[in-house]
Amino acid sequence: MRYILPAMLCALVFHSLANGQEQPETPRPAGGRRGGPVSRPEPPQAGKQIVLDVLIADLAEGIDNPTAAKILELEKAGKLAAATRLKLTTLDELPGFVQSGGLIAGRTSPSGDRGFGGPRPSPATEGGLKLQATTRTEDSGTIVMQIYLERPETSVPLTLTGNDSSREARTNFTFLTQNTVRLRPGEPALISGRHSAAGNEKSQTWAVVTATVGP
Repeated sequence: MRYILPAMLCALVFHSLANGQEQPETPRPAGGRRGGPVSRPEPPQAGKQIVLDVLIADLAEGIDNPTAAKILELEKAGKLAAATRLKLTTLDELPGFVQSGGLIAGRTSPSGDRGFGGPRPSPATEGGLKLQATTRTEDSGTIVMQIYLERPETSVPLTLTGNDSSREARTNFTFLTQNTVRLRPGEPALISGRHSAAGNEKSQTWAVVTATVGP
């Protein structure tokens, strides 16, 4: 009796093959070939051309309730202590980067750090203004922008420190900002700034950005 059940199962299998019945095939990913790699999604296409105009405005005297319009009026009237402009053209949803300046050579120490080859200079450091931005145009036409803007001490205008060229004086005017803002095309916006007061001396630095949609 113990051989009857296996024999019956074998008979059923042979009967199914004789009638042309097949086992279901294992499903494959859509668009893929049997035994081949799985298809990968297409990379996002580049969008519209975006032109960014960035003004770094240094004020010799502070102003209350600063706005982009007030800063641009001071620049037009020549009342800024220093003005630096950066322009960057990029494509929507793709990062753009610009740097004004480069590596700052290291200094050789007059004493110490002496090896078999004599005095060894310190390593070079990054210098210059840095601007990096990624934009995304919304259906409403506004532009959402992630921006990174940095001014190290090596890029501080000499007119701001006067006769004091020490590192401490330049450090007072350095800044770094990294944020996300929403802009209307063609309308300047005040995105960040700094205010410093040392004794009777007061100074402010503001960053104004204008984004326009290119052809």
